[in-house]
Amino acid sequence: MEQLIKQDSIAMGMLGKQPVMEKVYRPLTYVLTTEEAGKKVFFNLLTHEMIAVDLRELESPEIRKYFIENWYLIPKEYDDQQLVDECRAVLTLMDSGPKNIHTFHIFTTLDCNARCFYCYEKRMAGSNMTMETASRVIEYIEEQANGDPVEIEWFGGEPLFNYPVIDYIADGMRARGIQFESYMVSNGLLFDSTLIERANNLWNLKGVQITLDGTGNVYKRVKAYVTDITNPFERVLQNIKSLLMADIKVSIRLNIGLYNYRDIQDLVDFLCEEFKEERNIKIYTSPLNEIKKYTNDEKVFIYGLLNEMNGKLNLLFGKKAKKDFSEKIANNFCMATGRETVTILPDGKVGICEGLTDVLLGDIYTKELDVKLREDFGRRFYREDKCRPCPLYPDCYIASGCPNKDAKEGCDSVSVQLQIKRFKEKMRIRCRLGASGDGAESARQTGKAGEEEGETEI
Repeated sequence: MEQLIKQDSIAMGMLGKQPVMEKVYRPLTYVLTTEEAGKKVFFNLLTHEMIAVDLRELESPEIRKYFIENWYLIPKEYDDQQLVDECRAVLTLMDSGPKNIHTFHIFTTLDCNARCFYCYEKRMAGSNMTMETASRVIEYIEEQANGDPVEIEWFGGEPLFNYPVIDYIADGMRARGIQFESYMVSNGLLFDSTLIERANNLWNLKGVQITLDGTGNVYKRVKAYVTDITNPFERVLQNIKSLLMADIKVSIRLNIGLYNYRDIQDLVDFLCEEFKEERNIKIYTSPLNEIKKYTNDEKVFIYGLLNEMNGKLNLLFGKKAKKDFSEKIANNFCMATGRETVTILPDGKVGICEGLTDVLLGDIYTKELDVKLREDFGRRFYREDKCRPCPLYPDCYIASGCPNKDAKEGCDSVSVQLQIKRFKEKMRIRCRLGASGDGAESARQTGKAGEEEGETEI
């Protein structure tokens, strides 16, 4: 047996080792299984342990004892969901004390140089943050962080549309002795050698997320930049390389939908070749929100492509695969349900989420935030008929106030099975990489072995 991912120490501390008794046992609902290269891979979403067992060892008394002690098997009469809920309740209590805010998503502007058809932001020309507001932002960060190191994410619009405010805030934090790192979500077009030098020396920029929607003409059509640029794809690609040369990590998000699925496959092949020696980069595919409007056949098709392309990307950039699995039971969903993160809009209003600029907690001129709004917003959404039997329940948490709740209300068996299929593909990749996550070369040689193998129960 090989342990691919260690158990969550907090979860096991709460559960303890399960005693082996003379009882009838059954598999825990929240264990996913698949097979890879003569091994059976188990991922326990309650303890977040992943193990690989040689198929010849499955029936051994030692393995059965391990399964019972470590919550892969439970007595027939146990309530699986109650086990998860009790762990969550303890995690909530452990996380209930006072918290300083140490992550600030700062909108330098709501304006943008692109006109992506799928953008959820309310683009506003002339909405730049002023230096006067930026001055108060520096004070607000110092007050809320209370001496803790902070993380800044520059957001927009296109944050580089108003880079002087980034200069000003970064310089002000340095002057006040505030320790910080920063990250950015950008389309990447406006970077140049001068801004990259600023990013390194002043902004302490550690990473940038850049979205690509296709190669050349497809990218140009989707982005619809307001300025006439002959080949924006090539310019962004060169900027990505320049950022990497400056030791700034780049995360490339590849949006996929019915509008670009043919071209995006060519893009994945191109990027795999272009960056095959680069280990300071993450590339992943993601569906647009519009997928919830697709028919079941269309969902199956798009998620099938996602599985195929993410599998290829994870095999090439192998060390990233071990980060595809959360380390513990989900006790919050995103920045909106945590208590250590806020957004700051260009006018100084303080919000709850980058995607919900109209849900406000307060402003930078008053230290107090609307705690009740955050609690009400972040209360866990749950449907007895669909959530209780779902094998992904421990890893699924969505806030009652989130618009994506509507998608969960429509959560159907097709969507769940597609998610489980993606999980299992990542499990097989993790098995190929081994416990250290360093086996990328052998994983590439193994390829897709095991994908079509049959699966058996515990």
